[in-house]
Amino acid sequence: MTWVLVIIGALAVWFVVHVARSSRKGRNAQGGARREEIFSDQVAPGITFSAYMVRPDPAVWEREREEQKRARQAAIDRLRAGFPRPAAFAEAIAGIRLSIGRLAQAHSCPPPDFDRVLANAPAGGSPAKTEQALRKHLNQSYRLRSDPAQLAEALACALLHLELLAKHGDPGWKVVTSVKRLANNLDHGDQRRACIGFFMLLGETMRSARPDVTALCDEQIGHLFSHWHSDDEATAQFQDNMARVADTTSASDKHFVINGLVEYLDRRRRFDPSVQTKLVALCEQDVALYETFLAQFTQVDGKRISFAKAVQSKDYFCPRLPSLDTLWDIYEEERNVGKLRRLQKIAREIRYGSYEDDSEIDDAIGGAEPPELLNVPLESVATVPTEVIEVRRSGQKGKSAFLDRRGQPCGTEEAALDYLAGQRFNTLRGEVRFWQAMFGLVFWEEIFDGTGTPNAMNDIPHDLFSGQSFYEVRKARIDQKAALVAQSNVAPFMSAQLRSHGSTWTRIVFDGRDFTYRDVLNSAQVSQFLSTIQPSVFAKIVHRIASNPTENRAGLPDYVAWKDGTVVFVEVKGIREKIRDTQEAWLHWMVAEGIPVKILRVRGVAEPSTAASSGTSNIDASEEKDRG
Repeated sequence: MTWVLVIIGALAVWFVVHVARSSRKGRNAQGGARREEIFSDQVAPGITFSAYMVRPDPAVWEREREEQKRARQAAIDRLRAGFPRPAAFAEAIAGIRLSIGRLAQAHSCPPPDFDRVLANAPAGGSPAKTEQALRKHLNQSYRLRSDPAQLAEALACALLHLELLAKHGDPGWKVVTSVKRLANNLDHGDQRRACIGFFMLLGETMRSARPDVTALCDEQIGHLFSHWHSDDEATAQFQDNMARVADTTSASDKHFVINGLVEYLDRRRRFDPSVQTKLVALCEQDVALYETFLAQFTQVDGKRISFAKAVQSKDYFCPRLPSLDTLWDIYEEERNVGKLRRLQKIAREIRYGSYEDDSEIDDAIGGAEPPELLNVPLESVATVPTEVIEVRRSGQKGKSAFLDRRGQPCGTEEAALDYLAGQRFNTLRGEVRFWQAMFGLVFWEEIFDGTGTPNAMNDIPHDLFSGQSFYEVRKARIDQKAALVAQSNVAPFMSAQLRSHGSTWTRIVFDGRDFTYRDVLNSAQVSQFLSTIQPSVFAKIVHRIASNPTENRAGLPDYVAWKDGTVVFVEVKGIREKIRDTQEAWLHWMVAEGIPVKILRVRGVAEPSTAASSGTSNIDASEEKDRG
């Protein structure tokens, strides 16, 4: 009996393998799909395990796509056909004014005073001067649009600008900005309908004098109707998903349902702040699921494991989290440092890198030093040169906390980059992604020696993140390659490596799931940097990463800056921002190796001092600690 079972089992295995091989050669009967082998491995003599991907027939896929497009267009045409056009241009203008006022009131701001805005134009001036004044006022207010009152002021300018155009029809006036500002910021509900009606009548009014304006209005009307249809579909989907949340038991399934709900409400929040309470509740519900769903998301040998084990696994991956991103934006707007600290702690625990850096919170509080942060000590980095720059505060919050040299709102890192640009430095974003790619390309042959070409199922060697053991088994070859790079012209060497290996995907070099980062690596900016940095310095950095990729791939300074043949590494921090252990290790190592490096701290002030306006004061960390 046993032999009979063995024979039946062997025949079953042969049949499965034979069918799989046969199906790969032909088309699947369902929809003309083609089954393609993406992985194959011989698990026993005569037995091969294969994985397949089913690709749809291009003709079938294209036909289905065209049918979907036709159905969508038919739905949009029905919206157009049933749209109630305003009876007169004056009615359309009144509708837009009412919509701008309601937008302001929804954000607890008074409606804009249209008469006052128009009166600010040159008294007794020509229409051309009034047009220029309105356009200038529009641009100035729109730069500060994070303040709802300024946004409403900008939209009032845009409307008055187009009213002036309809009255005078000057062929030389630039109106694209005014049209698009209204279309982009009134693209919701009744506001969208008022915008469509206004553009319809404006286009008809300008058809003879400015056909280009008519074409622009028609284009925006098409976009608005398309968005209207998309919103109808999204609203129906939102209602279905709200019902699904309560019925879904799996943490991972519930997380992905909440994702869609959060993104829908976050889009609406811009136009309807009343949805924020429901949005925050959903986001917090998702935050409570993080550890459970991430543990389910990371399985070892098909078995579920605890989050504590999952986060230590080499296969651990934390996807984008819309709920955490949205909560951060909301608490940043509220300048709620306590809740931001809580989110940052969660982000560090689940290794969600977007908020691990304290500069995010420093941006949120506008570079100020609230009482709860005044006693946070500066860490001991006295051996690292530190430069403090004073930057004017904007009076806003979040990533618009400061003003750059042109008066534009910016965050901590943008303020630092603006300062470096004023010192005629070229800059390149460094940190993990860039230097990990450099490490991967330099040591490609050593990394993948014995493992074959990376593929979708196995794109990194199993010991890459095993600490120093990765280096120890490859020490001779890595040391030899680093010595070669130190004697080479870096730019041509890296260009050759990218040509040889840039078409093979691995997360070491390309980070994401596609080749998008290849454009950065091929850019003139990277080429210029590689042509400027000393080969010995470049070789030392990638060699240090190779000596322990687990520990050393993170923590490199934020930026590299260069001019006149000199390269300096720059770590950007807020005035009281903590330097992490991995960052401090790199900073001290660079100082010990004689590599130019500095910490650039950004201090928000009401008005920069004279010295800081033209340059900055250079002080070390101990002096700053005494001063604090």
